[in-house]
Amino acid sequence: MLSGKAALKSISSEMHSLAVANLDTLFKSADSRTVHPDRDNNANIKAIHRFNSKISQSRGLTHKVKITVKELNNPKENRIYSVEVLKK
Repeated sequence: MLSGKAALKSISSEMHSLAVANLDTLFKSADSRTVHPDRDNNANIKAIHRFNSKISQSRGLTHKVKITVKELNNPKENRIYSVEVLKK
């Protein structure tokens, strides 16, 4: 989640850090958008799930948050893979 690639896709490093710090709340309020197979056909990955949520800045601006979850064949290993803050 704090990878350079995900942070670069976010509108700013500050908003990216804010989203990561509040990820539990963002995920609870997120809407499921898509589910698809892994593009690399990794045998350990059952599906890739994409969720959308929203985050507000202190100035009142709201931004879209894209959350990616890798559903693995072993459910105990499922995890949030990345988070990106995008322009609305």
